[in-house]
Amino acid sequence: MKAIIFDMDGVIADTERAYLEACNKLLKKFGIEVNKDDWFNRYPGTGTTYILSTIFKENNIKPSEGLEYWLEKWKTEYSKFVKNGKIKPVKGFLEFNKHINALGIKKIIATGSHKKNAYLVLKTFGIEKEFEIVGLEDVTEGKPNPEIFLEAAKRIGYSPENCVVFEDAVVGVQAAKAAGMECVAMTTSMPEEVLRQENPDWLVKDYTELEVEKIV
Repeated sequence: MKAIIFDMDGVIADTERAYLEACNKLLKKFGIEVNKDDWFNRYPGTGTTYILSTIFKENNIKPSEGLEYWLEKWKTEYSKFVKNGKIKPVKGFLEFNKHINALGIKKIIATGSHKKNAYLVLKTFGIEKEFEIVGLEDVTEGKPNPEIFLEAAKRIGYSPENCVVFEDAVVGVQAAKAAGMECVAMTTSMPEEVLRQENPDWLVKDYTELEVEKIV
């Protein structure tokens, strides 16, 4: 039986829209806004540091407070969405999670975001004690580098070929493949035709289209 490595944003929780809204709230200070299409075509799975540094660079913004200050402000704004109950689980995830628990399948989260953000969301779903989280703080390279998935596999004691990654972003699928792992790609954040080009082992809309026994 294989282990499952879940990405967080767009795989366990529908968080991308909240990240976008929180980010745009900050960017008002600089008179700019990221549109929805640009966000979902470019940024899912890349991590907050990459996103904000890219936006600043492309708009020639050099804030005197520094990047870390604005990343913290972004996290604060995002946490408000979480605490207000505006983050919902991806369709079918909670039922799928109960099923793999019943089967005794090993699982872990590997997210390109900060672990604190992931924990806050899991807590609102009442499952924060079920998962170990490997986050941005635990690796030196973000996706599509496979480091985060290899670290997750190491922590649960599974070889890469015995892990299945659940992802929603191009860079995530690329990282899973580079790690030598099978991958389930979900079209929760990016178009089906875009993800299909990365040749995931399974391509689904959400958990309602999955049978866990056929994957692990």
